[in-house]
Amino acid sequence: IPLPTSFFSRHTRQVMSLSAGGFIQFVGGQDECGVAQAGQPVTPHENYLQVHVVQSQRECAVAIGVAGRNYALDQMPGWQDGSIAYHLDDGNLFVEVGDP
Repeated sequence: IPLPTSFFSRHTRQVMSLSAGGFIQFVGGQDECGVAQAGQPVTPHENYLQVHVVQSQRECAVAIGVAGRNYALDQMPGWQDGSIAYHLDDGNLFVEVGDP
């Protein structure tokens, strides 16, 4: 189900593109980080999000996680306080630090 662009409250505008079809596209360079954050918090009743990675470059890292409302948009989720994320590039779960 495509998401409306209004689903996301914040994203790294320099390196992320949100399409009207509900897709998020990373358009940055190899050493850049892009973050898109939903506008509504996770709740006990609204706690599911499905992500489909359509295409990725060989040397990239994709992370799916949760973070506080003011999480830095230039840091991978799971690497800083207030975040947890599963990283698809290495299969590790990161909880607030850069080490699994």
